[in-house]
This record gives sequence, structure tokens and C-alpha cells, in this order.
Amino acid sequence: MRSGPLVRSFVLAASVPLGFCALVVSGMSTAACTKSPCAAQCAADPEPSAADRDRCESGAMPVDAPACREDYLRYRDCTAGLTVCTRDDRTDEGATTQAVLKECGPLLKTYTDCTSASR
Repeated sequence: MRSGPLVRSFVLAASVPLGFCALVVSGMSTAACTKSPCAAQCAADPEPSAADRDRCESGAMPVDAPACREDYLRYRDCTAGLTVCTRDDRTDEGATTQAVLKECGPLLKTYTDCTSASR
């Protein structure tokens, strides 16, 4: 599956606010658990804005495609817990993207194919 800038941006937008605990990557990352799936995922990350938190808590899709809601929810659920934190307790965007693509790539493809078809 292609992982260009748009896909990486979508992966991070959909996964970072949803993980509960971070994936540990050998030697360079630490595990981190959050109080809320809609809060900052790593201890030193800034908290999301009130609007972003509300959007996350409502389960709003990043693309207006009602026919793709079930695909989105399956993808979103898959990303929970895949946020990778660095040693300085910030989200490692590259490692998180790789973890999400590895674990949830087929679900992301199904969702993005659906949203492309519904335009």
C-alpha cells in the first residue's frame, strides 16, 4: 500500500488521539498510557484543543462520507493503543505511522477506497 504524505497525515490524525497505551519500540521508545483516548497520547504532548477533543469524543470522521462510517470505525478501533512515545515522552510520528500501517493498513485502505468512491 502506498503511504504518501496524505496517507501519513490521515494515519496520524486518526490514530494519535485514539490510542490508550503506546507501543514499545526496542531501545528508543517508552510505553505511555493516557486517561482518555481523546487526550494527548504521550506525557509531553500538548493537549488537543477543545474542538479536537469534542470531534474525537463524538467519533466524527475526518472525511464527510456517511457510507464509509463502519469502515472508519473499524480502522479507528484498530489504531487504539498504537501511539509510540519517544524517550522524551512525545509522540514519535514516524514510528506511530509505521505501527498503524503495519497493524491497520488493510483497514485504512478499505476506508480510503470507500471515501474515494463516494466523492
